[in-house]
Amino acid sequence: MQRGEIRSINEIESKMTKHKFPVGELCFVISRYNGHGDDMGSIKQALNELNVRIKVRGTMPGHKGRLAVDGAHDVTELPGADNLQQPKGILREAEREAARIYGVADARYLVNGSTSGNLTLVFSFFEEGDEILVERNCHKSVYNALVLRKLRPVYLWPKQDARGSSLPQDSKAIREALEEHPQAKGVLLTMPSYKGLVSDIEAIYRVVHEADAVLILDAAHGAALAGMDQFHDFYRSCDAMVISTHKSLACLNQGALILSNRPDLRPAIQKYSNMFQTTSPSYLIMESIESSVEEVEAGRYLDPPVFSARDYQSLTVNPELTGYRMDPWKLLLVHAEQGNFMEQFLEGQGIFPEMHDQHSVLLMLSPSNSPEEIQWIRECLIKLDELLSKISAQPERESQVWSKAAIDHIPRPRQHCLPWQAGDRGQDVLLDEACGRIAQEQVIPYPPGVPVLLPGEVIDEAMIRYLKQLKANDIEILGLIENQLKCVEE
Repeated sequence: MQRGEIRSINEIESKMTKHKFPVGELCFVISRYNGHGDDMGSIKQALNELNVRIKVRGTMPGHKGRLAVDGAHDVTELPGADNLQQPKGILREAEREAARIYGVADARYLVNGSTSGNLTLVFSFFEEGDEILVERNCHKSVYNALVLRKLRPVYLWPKQDARGSSLPQDSKAIREALEEHPQAKGVLLTMPSYKGLVSDIEAIYRVVHEADAVLILDAAHGAALAGMDQFHDFYRSCDAMVISTHKSLACLNQGALILSNRPDLRPAIQKYSNMFQTTSPSYLIMESIESSVEEVEAGRYLDPPVFSARDYQSLTVNPELTGYRMDPWKLLLVHAEQGNFMEQFLEGQGIFPEMHDQHSVLLMLSPSNSPEEIQWIRECLIKLDELLSKISAQPERESQVWSKAAIDHIPRPRQHCLPWQAGDRGQDVLLDEACGRIAQEQVIPYPPGVPVLLPGEVIDEAMIRYLKQLKANDIEILGLIENQLKCVEE
C-alpha cells in the first residue's frame, strides 16, 4: 500500500486524529470508499503514480508540491471571514498589502486564475465596438474576452528569434502600430512572455499614453519579478495587469492578482471580477495568495540558481537577446531540432519540464525546488549535453527548418470576419480538406495556450503544414480532434 492510501472508514478516522501530515500533503483526508476496502479515486491514483515518477518539478505551480494546506481553513463567508464579492475586512486588507508589495495603486484577489483577470480587465477598460491592438500570441482567455466584449482587434504579430520563438513587442513597433491605427483605445500585450522575456515596457507605456490610449498586460508569468533591480519599474509600467501567483510563487493553482495603477477603476474591476469568478471563493487559495506574496516581500525570490552557458558544448542555456530581459527563474534549453528529444530525456531522469517545442525545452523553477533538485538538474544537463554532442549535424535540414522559422514563414491566417461573427454553429472538417475554410473555433497548441487559429480566420496550406509539424513533434493541439477542425458551415 502506498503512503497516504486509505483502505477503510476506520483508517480515515485514525489518520485524521493521529497522524501528523508532512509538508506537501493536505492536512485533511479525502477518500472514496466502496465498502470493499478499495480506494476508488481514479484521479488520486493517477496523481500518486505520477508523483512516483517525478524527481523534479520544472512546471507550475510554483510551490512544487511543497505546500502545507490546513483543511480547517476551507470555509465559506463566515462572520469575520469577509466576502470577496465586496471585501471590507481581512480580504480588503490583504489586497492593499499586495498592492503595497508590488508598488501599485490597487490589487484585486482572483481565485479563477489569470483567465478571470484578463476577462475582467478587457470589460473594465473597453466598450463594445472599441478598436484594440492585441498581440497575436496572447493567451486564449484574451481572445475569449474580445469575443464576449465584441471588440475590433488589430493583431500585432510578434518578431521571431532565429529559431522561430516569439519575442515581446518593443516600443518602436507599438508606436508604429498606434500611428497606423489612431482610433485604438488601448493595447493589450503578453509580458513577460511564456519563456520569461521582457522588452522595453517602460518606453512602451510612455508611447501608449502619448497616444491617449491604455496599456493592459497579461503578466501571468510575472509574479516573481518584484524586488529584482532589472525589473524595478515593471509593475508600474501599465494601467493594469494580471499576474498568476500560482504559476511562479508558492500558491495553490488558480490563485492570481489584478494589479492596477488606476484606482478610479476599482468599482469596475470589482464588478466584472465578480461576474467572472465563482461566488464560492476558496479561502485556501486566498490564504496561499497572501502567504506567497509575503514571501516575495521577504526576498525569497532574489537568489535564483545560475546555469552557466560555458558548462555546455552543444546545449544552449538561456540564450541572451539584445534588448530583452529574462526572468532568471526560467531555464530555457535550446538545441536545433531536438526539443522533443530533450524533453523525453529529462522526463526519463525524473525532471518534468513545463513545455517543449521544436527547438527548446522550458523549465520553470522556484525557491521551492530544493538544492538537491537543482544539483540533479545540473548533473542531467551535463549528460544531455554529451548526448547532443553525438548527434550528427544535418546542415541542409537545419538550414531549411530555420528558414521556415523566419518571421515571413510563420503562418499568418487572413481574417475573414471578427471572432465573434463566426457564430456558434460549426462543421467538422478533416485537416487535409480544410484549406480555404473559415475557422469556427480556436486551435491552440498546449501549453502555453496561444491560439494559432482564431474564429473567423481562413485556413490555408501553410497553416495545415504547420499543424502537421506540431503533431509530428508530439505537441498537443486543442481544437484538432481526430484530425478534424471545426469550421464555419458553408
